[in-house]
Amino acid sequence: MARPRIDIDYKKAKKLAEIQCTIAEIAHVMEVSITKLQRDAEFRVMYDREREKGKTSLRRMQWASARKGNVAMLIWLGKQYLAQSDKQSLVADVEVKRSASELTDDELIAIVQSGRSGGTAAPSPVA
Repeated sequence: MARPRIDIDYKKAKKLAEIQCTIAEIAHVMEVSITKLQRDAEFRVMYDREREKGKTSLRRMQWASARKGNVAMLIWLGKQYLAQSDKQSLVADVEVKRSASELTDDELIAIVQSGRSGGTAAPSPVA
């Protein structure tokens, strides 16, 4: 006996694709296999078209939000389209008293065991 034919609800799939659902998510919601959707030529064309429409709609809303003065959106769009970034710099004034090559094996082991990466205090002696 053949399996019952399951029709794809293209109207529902269209709405899901527009909000960027994956094919797996659409298959789950519609209770059909992923393979069924992937093999359906009409679905694939609709899926690609609706995802692009959804991206366009989202972009339009982001720009509208930025135009209304949403600072977070202005910053995000600046990072995306104007190569702006939050640049942070760290300046350290470090005095190196001895290089690692001048330390004894016991001193190196003590540093590793204590979890220190350096500093001004002398390493504790190894027992």
